[in-house]
Amino acid sequence: MQSPSSARLSLSPGGLIKSGETLRLSANVAGHLAVSRNHGGTLSPVVATDLSADTPWSWQPADCGQFLATFTPAASANSGEREIIRRPLAVVSSDWAVCQITVGAFTAEDFADIIHGAGVSADYYIEVPRADLAKSFSATDPRWRAYERLHGDAIHPHAMANA
Repeated sequence: MQSPSSARLSLSPGGLIKSGETLRLSANVAGHLAVSRNHGGTLSPVVATDLSADTPWSWQPADCGQFLATFTPAASANSGEREIIRRPLAVVSSDWAVCQITVGAFTAEDFADIIHGAGVSADYYIEVPRADLAKSFSATDPRWRAYERLHGDAIHPHAMANA
């Protein structure tokens, strides 16, 4: 049996889909999947199912909007550990504009509590030089693994020159 920390949730074709497109979700371990819709900061349940390991499940959203897929691996639910993996997704039509939240080492602003609480992910640009310092916004900052695994954030090396 795999440990809870090895659970992965995959979305295909990804976290941004066109209206009318089918989303396929799968996990490498069994567990419970729930999809909620964001209505002005409040998440409302849309659909839920139990996933078998490595068995894709398909869902076609009825309309456009911001959604949050929440997966609880069965091993976590049974062992008392409550690792929950979240993947934000958006369903858009051709007349929608999509914005990205970017947080950089150059600003060192951290508003993860606000965005993760709302089911929104971000792209983080972190410092790689002198990563052994284990300071905030460096490559060894322990937050990145959790942000990426649990909230769907993307972590990138900061390659711009610091002035």
